[in-house]
Amino acid sequence: MCSQKPDSTNDIISADDGSIRSPRTCPRLVDDNEVEDPGEQPSRGDGVRNGLATRSAFPRFMELPPELRHQIWHFYCPDLSVKARVLEFTFQESEPPSDGSDDYDLDFITAGFALASQTKSLRAMLSTHHESRSIAVRIYPDELALDMGSGRAIVRFRKESDVVLMILVLEWMYIPPEFATQVQNLAIGRVWNYYDEDGGFFFNEEMVDLVPLLQGMFPNVKRLYNLWDVKADPTARVGHWCVTEYAHKYMFEIYDRKTGIEEDRRFLFCWPDLDAHPDYARSKSSQVEKLFHPEQEEEFGLETRSMLRFESEECFRVYDRMRRLYLNPHSANAGDHEDSPDSEVNDDNNLDEQLLGEIGHGHDDDDEDDDDDEQMISDGTTNAMNESATRGAFLRFMQLPSELRRHIWYFYCPDLSAKARVLEFTLKESDAPTTPSDHFSLKTDPTLASQTKSLRAMLSTHRESRSIAVRIYPDELTLDMGPRRAIVRFRKESDVVFLMAFMLDVNYVPFATQVQNLAVGYVYTYCAEDIHYNRCLFGLVSMIKATYPNLKRLYSHWPVIAWPTDKFGEWCVTEYVHKYVEENYDRETDPEEYTNSRSINLPRSVFPRVCSLDEMKEAGLEVRSMVKFESDDCNRRYDRICGLYRDALSAKGLQ
Repeated sequence: MCSQKPDSTNDIISADDGSIRSPRTCPRLVDDNEVEDPGEQPSRGDGVRNGLATRSAFPRFMELPPELRHQIWHFYCPDLSVKARVLEFTFQESEPPSDGSDDYDLDFITAGFALASQTKSLRAMLSTHHESRSIAVRIYPDELALDMGSGRAIVRFRKESDVVLMILVLEWMYIPPEFATQVQNLAIGRVWNYYDEDGGFFFNEEMVDLVPLLQGMFPNVKRLYNLWDVKADPTARVGHWCVTEYAHKYMFEIYDRKTGIEEDRRFLFCWPDLDAHPDYARSKSSQVEKLFHPEQEEEFGLETRSMLRFESEECFRVYDRMRRLYLNPHSANAGDHEDSPDSEVNDDNNLDEQLLGEIGHGHDDDDEDDDDDEQMISDGTTNAMNESATRGAFLRFMQLPSELRRHIWYFYCPDLSAKARVLEFTLKESDAPTTPSDHFSLKTDPTLASQTKSLRAMLSTHRESRSIAVRIYPDELTLDMGPRRAIVRFRKESDVVFLMAFMLDVNYVPFATQVQNLAVGYVYTYCAEDIHYNRCLFGLVSMIKATYPNLKRLYSHWPVIAWPTDKFGEWCVTEYVHKYVEENYDRETDPEEYTNSRSINLPRSVFPRVCSLDEMKEAGLEVRSMVKFESDDCNRRYDRICGLYRDALSAKGLQ
């Protein structure tokens, strides 16, 4: 349920801290030196903003009973409830010596590319309030210390259960003692001996010769896991043990391109639970592969097992099928679309964002044009872990009073309280058009997947959350994407559909019949070169209404790059306009264009419009302006104008 969007930095790390940096410029992953005394305030960081942010952000929240606050903290940060995690680290090359010599420093440990996004909610817990920090520290009492060059970094973890994953570089890698001595569970993909003449890489059983060296580096290691990346052929070394209740399962998602990857991805780790189910993990029937023979394990004094990492969508589909077959063996001949008996969500087969059919059949992974639509749809459906999540995470949550649950749903999904939203779509050129109107088709804009993520999670998580979302957003926008279909939930009386480029000779049915509020940047036709915008739009109103028969309001979109003092005044900060703030973290989006954009949809008043009142009456349609503030400079000026307007209202009230 947590929406872990890598937005602004807190006192820990920015979302791009997984990239390779020099030791002098690499920031701290976690500034864990904050005091735990409730009377003291944290000293730095945007996530805390000293005591002021805490007092202003949580005045009524802190009045809730302690048990309820505890439940909400756990609801916000899923890592507080997981049995075990996998934390990946990597090595970073040291800077060349300034004197030009060959005497390089050793490479040093740094955070893996996914660690910043993976631990974002937990780090927010550590920096938000002394109560949330105490909860996080109690569950994750141990520390992994990193020397990041410019300062000390600490990663909170639980050494008895959390697994540290890394690729080791022998003889050329410095591991701080504060880090190495804390590791009890170690997972290794491969070991690279820098000075080895035979290639230097050690895999699987070959690592038996390196165990004494590994134990010298990690003196307290108790378990060694061999990481297997499950790729195109996921059935090659995957046993059924990974879908059973006898295995740890840990999944997380990466949303931000700045973490070092170029697309949104999710990762699922599976490894045997040696603490809760030791007999199963050690039995031959489990098919859990070992690195070494039992005699070697006894000699070294550590256990070795396999760990699987699922990454691709194809692998996740295979995992889902294995899971369904394990839960319901009689469904082996019933096809892949039977519902899992353990999944409470699967009883509702009409989820809005589900495709008609399985996503991804025949899909080319290199087809970047479909990435956004795939993400839009798949984010609203259940994933491989929702079966257990529904049973475990919601068992206690559903015991809370209904009014409290409703407040938590609203706290999780701000769109439930929004008066109006702006939903942006774009046009995609068809591969093989059969008619002139088929040259282009509608698709979701890159911002829409991130913008509607929490709402789509509401629709797919539980019946109660779905009923709340459907009651507030009862209408549907249907997109036909070749063999697939996607539905976007919205409220047609208030939500505005935004098309930067509106092409007249495109078939918008059945999408168009639901639209009552439309915003356009400019209008043109496929064959003509003329582009119409602003006041020129009025001459095309009749054609636009023919395409959108139920249209009631048309907005002319104005992108604000530099503050336009000659065109827009204080009206945009008043209480008489809709204000919708959209934050986007998608890889396809230019941050300067979409981050913190404020779209203001104007009501009936004396505010700027693209035609006269008589012209609007003649057209039977209200035609107004919509302003979108795009740059950080404009947003800062907007905030200052808001402050001046509020101060003026306060002064007027005192007169």
